[in-house]
Amino acid sequence: MRSLHSTLSGPATKKLVERACQVFADAGFERLAEISVSHLRRAPQPNGLPGYIHIDSAHQGDQDGVKGVYHLSAVGSVTQF
Repeated sequence: MRSLHSTLSGPATKKLVERACQVFADAGFERLAEISVSHLRRAPQPNGLPGYIHIDSAHQGDQDGVKGVYHLSAVGSVTQF
């Protein structure tokens, strides 16, 4: 699909996938037709240039019904600092 349409926005890509599944009955797109637009994003390609960061979160877990803390980290994609 990408070679036909270049790089589309997430909503446009989702609509094409849904259409392939529903209108054209292409079973290869069944799982993709159900996912969120946010899952269609890809990471930026910094090409060795600093200025891009990777943000990640981790949940420490719950204990005795009390919500645990979330840890956030921000790391430079190129410099790793």
